[in-house]
Amino acid sequence: MPEACWPRQIDVDGVTIKIRHTPYSFATRLILKRGEYEKHERALLGQIMRPGMQVLELGSSIGILASVIAHRMGPSGRLVTVEASPTLTNYSKTWLGKPGHVDIVTGYAFPVWESPGGLHVDGFKEGASLGGTVTFSVDGGNGQAAPAQTGPRVYDLSTLCREYSLRPELLVVDVEGSEAVMLRQKPNLPDWIRYVLIELHPGLYPNKEKDQSAIVEVLRKEGMRLAQRVDTAWLFERIEAPRE
Repeated sequence: MPEACWPRQIDVDGVTIKIRHTPYSFATRLILKRGEYEKHERALLGQIMRPGMQVLELGSSIGILASVIAHRMGPSGRLVTVEASPTLTNYSKTWLGKPGHVDIVTGYAFPVWESPGGLHVDGFKEGASLGGTVTFSVDGGNGQAAPAQTGPRVYDLSTLCREYSLRPELLVVDVEGSEAVMLRQKPNLPDWIRYVLIELHPGLYPNKEKDQSAIVEVLRKEGMRLAQRVDTAWLFERIEAPRE
């Protein structure tokens, strides 16, 4: 489709997003043009975002949701967003990244405070401009030590919070199935994380819906309650206020 047929830019929840002359696929551009990109997550964000929030996002893909978060948290807020695809993070940095305000990190991010021993990323299948899917194992998959890690760095929550001096109130998770690590390692979310907005992918779990229910139960045991679900997007809220 010729570039001239696409709008130069669109508005997504108050954010100007460029369409023409971008590396996005036809399908991605069409979803953006129709206003359907991450619409469920954006609707849930609208209920909890406020100026000055600190946010940690795992799985930023092409950066659209990150840009909406940055807009809603304002100049006094802070966002660290992680994406496994160097292609996408390199492009996002050209229009979104503002170190100290919006930090874009290339790496494999897992939604647990500390990575389980022997966690190893076995592969990464990059998608058509929307990110990709990570395959991972624990203890090398056979009870043996995992081989040395190559490629982008593996991050857990404690490492990201420490290295970027972040104390997020909101954790956003869209890691295309890697959230299943919570079934192997207790998340141990710090109590200053008041909200978890997570996309669940039962089709990518070994036990499908059963594993999805188990992940929801894990978050419940972390002191979170389900505030609202819209399709595959789940918003959890901490039951008690965080301790100082």
